[in-house]
Amino acid sequence: MGDRALRQWDRDERLPTFLRLLEVTGTLEQLPDTQRPVALLAHYYRYFADLDPGQEGNVLRYADLAIRRGDHVADAYVAIGAVRHRHRQREAALAAFLQAVEADPRHGEARRWAALAYSERGDVPNEYRMARAAHDAVPEDPDYLFLLMTILIHKLGDYRAGLDVIHTTYVDRPLTWQAHMWLGHIHSSLREHALALDNYRAAATLRPDGATPQEGMGLALSALKRHDEGVQALQRALALAPSWARLHFELGDIYSIQRKYVEAAR
Repeated sequence: MGDRALRQWDRDERLPTFLRLLEVTGTLEQLPDTQRPVALLAHYYRYFADLDPGQEGNVLRYADLAIRRGDHVADAYVAIGAVRHRHRQREAALAAFLQAVEADPRHGEARRWAALAYSERGDVPNEYRMARAAHDAVPEDPDYLFLLMTILIHKLGDYRAGLDVIHTTYVDRPLTWQAHMWLGHIHSSLREHALALDNYRAAATLRPDGATPQEGMGLALSALKRHDEGVQALQRALALAPSWARLHFELGDIYSIQRKYVEAAR
């Protein structure tokens, strides 16, 4: 139960985790003061603070104690920064995240939080620097990869760098469906539509219940002037996600290209 669990916390789906944490936390708090893992308790109380903001006092109390004792100092500063961030105390939050980085330069979660703080400032160079460091510290973490790729592609427009990141990250392991989706998006943006199609197909094979791979295939096929196949792919996407408005627009665009105006209007 680590940082990724906190990022993905859902009070309904994670009820067993919540109950287990209540039990574990109660057990840890019964330990003698000198044996109590205070940094871990600060971390656990971050779960509870998602449900009850009144628990933030316990996060800060245990985090401060962890720093004084030298107990997982970087984790403690991240806990403090997360509380400050929740209250929009942005300068205090960023200061805490940077202190966490100073305590442990390879602490991926501290870097991720710092990147988010810099993003709120509009400081893209430092946002990228922190996101890159988080990914480099823990390249197998998909959230760090997503953050880095989002900055590279959507903020910096550096598609070639995005290709390098994907190929380097997966040099010794199979590509995931998300990685194929990134490659499909990059190759589409570079007008390399055949390569984009290959990657969207691979993503669809790995994620047959996903609408976005089918959508990517449909747009790539249309760009290759294989409009009938593009229509079929978008129809498969709509069968999986009938409420996505953009799929209807994209299908209408292909019908318009084919001069099937009745279908496009519908």
